Amino acid sequence: ESPWSELGGEKLADPFYPRFWPERLEELHGRNRAIMNGLCPPERGIFVCDMSDLFGIGIPEDWTREVLNAIEMNGGYDRFYLLTKQPQNLIKWKFPDNCWVGATATNSLMFQSAAKHLKVIKAQVKYISLEPLLDWATIGKANWDSCLPSINQLIIGAQTNPTVFPKISWVQEIVEAANRAGVPVFLKDNLLELVNYQSPETEFAFNKGFYRQEQPKPHGYRAARGVAPRSPDAPIAEEAIRRGRGI
Repeated sequence: ESPWSELGGEKLADPFYPRFWPERLEELHGRNRAIMNGLCPPERGIFVCDMSDLFGIGIPEDWTREVLNAIEMNGGYDRFYLLTKQPQNLIKWKFPDNCWVGATATNSLMFQSAAKHLKVIKAQVKYISLEPLLDWATIGKANWDSCLPSINQLIIGAQTNPTVFPKISWVQEIVEAANRAGVPVFLKDNLLELVNYQSPETEFAFNKGFYRQEQPKPHGYRAARGVAPRSPDAPIAEEAIRRGRGI
């Protein structure tokens, strides 16, 4: 395969060809050195490869290893959010305690597959992102009981550009199953238009009058410091809470 494609006889860079930017990783190495030297920059939540997939098909394992090594050197100071569409590849890796490891699912079959693969890995926080939630078939109590014990958070959202909302009944089933298992639920802001603050049918989307944007329980390094971890959407969560009922 080639990193180049042809359009009208002209060679153009293929935007989907895997690339590695060592200068971006050097930014993290520099931050790690500062932390080790006693400097205390503000803690950060870092979404790793937010426009790519560190565990995707065709990504050289040397690249993945180099990134995870840099995260390990961070010493738990920051939080690193990893999200993949290829959860079967996660078993190959050992994750530092400051990694939140997640898988994307757009329907109930992908959800069950993601839960199965997350169950067999070790990570302090494991989550499934149901964004966009495009389809859902009721999976039954036995399957829920099998899927949820290994999950620390469920994220649910709509498709955007163009906007396609999931059915209310799909979201309700997922949220209610998470409630029974004690799993925090994070409803993305793009679902706000779907739920009606005054409708009894969407009470499941609120907790004590606030829109459900819940975080996993503290753990590891940050738990020892008494600080609850924040998700990559924490600023969005705070804004949604300000817009929720009871404010």
